[in-house]
Amino acid sequence: MEYLCSRAIGRLWKNKKIYAILLAELTAGLVIIACQLNVAFAVRQRLREYQEQFSEAGITINAYANRMTGIEDMEMPVEAQDFDYISSKYESSVRVSYVSYGAVYVGIKRIPILGMSETAMETLMGTEGTENGDVFIGEDARALLGSGKIEAGDGDVVISAEELRLKDSAYPFRTLRTKQDKIISFVASAGGDLKIAECIVVPVSLQKPLEEKGIFYNASLELIPLEGTDEAELSSAVNETVVYLDGWHEDFSYEAADRIAEYQKNSRDLSSTMNLLSWVAEVSILLIAVGIIGILLIFLDKREEDIQISVWVGAVQWKLYVELFLEVLSLCLLAGGISMLLAYFMADGLSTSQYSVRMSPWAAGVIAAVCLVIAWVTCTVVWVCAKAEKKLGKL
Repeated sequence: MEYLCSRAIGRLWKNKKIYAILLAELTAGLVIIACQLNVAFAVRQRLREYQEQFSEAGITINAYANRMTGIEDMEMPVEAQDFDYISSKYESSVRVSYVSYGAVYVGIKRIPILGMSETAMETLMGTEGTENGDVFIGEDARALLGSGKIEAGDGDVVISAEELRLKDSAYPFRTLRTKQDKIISFVASAGGDLKIAECIVVPVSLQKPLEEKGIFYNASLELIPLEGTDEAELSSAVNETVVYLDGWHEDFSYEAADRIAEYQKNSRDLSSTMNLLSWVAEVSILLIAVGIIGILLIFLDKREEDIQISVWVGAVQWKLYVELFLEVLSLCLLAGGISMLLAYFMADGLSTSQYSVRMSPWAAGVIAAVCLVIAWVTCTVVWVCAKAEKKLGKL
């Protein structure tokens, strides 16, 4: 086998000028397919994260600022007292998933602080205990705090790696049991993603004093129907909630949205170009495969004497086929390797506000399989054509 491999590599090098053109064409087609697969994987991953965070039956209340101003000058779009009012008023028909967002800083590095209702905690992380006033910290946030501490809100809020202190009350941190690499999608864009390991999570019961100190400045609200709640009841609760919030918060306008359906639509729109490029790439690879077959048939004409010599010294049919297969496979794998390297560096450039693209193992596996299939089909077609034309003499 080592001898066959060396002969295959030797033939590639001997015909390097022609093979270089095929290599460039094949690489171009494969890199487009790899990029499209990476985008598709990113879209599906993002949607999966959304489906974990938002109920398919739930309706999200989106808030939009009515004026341009700094974060420090703007009120919370949904405050803890709003959550208390809405959850108590509609407790017989809906569950309210409430997530508020704020941050503290260690130097220039940010530690996000999330306030969560019990429903949000269970939905996002499967962790209970918020009714007892438990607070949680992620591994990265704890490491960033180290042995130091943060003081905020005129010294009334003190955060260390071990506890959150509000005035004279201390709340020891519990380590989050959920996967530390889990992503929380605070808004419908990759820029709004938070890794749970970076965060501190507090129950809504502790949010008000943090609100008063200006630590929280954003929030999301989702109404999830209870079993037995019909569409009319849910619609009524949503509409009344929007009216209530509009009446209390002049800085914002509110509207109801199906966050998952909204994301699916945006993802389809944003990935349409890559789908077109994928179709072009597939056609290109088909044409390139035909080109490789044609060139190899020409090479067979030039190799006839060499093949006859190989037969004369005792070469058998399967070895000659394997040699040809290894020659084409080497070309395809080289093109596949270059295409995956290019796709890796292009991934960031393909990211959008909806999803973050990375080189996925799934794309790498598909490209490797495509290379193998191209090599096998090409060699088989060439071999059959050569046999039909009796190019191999007595073989």
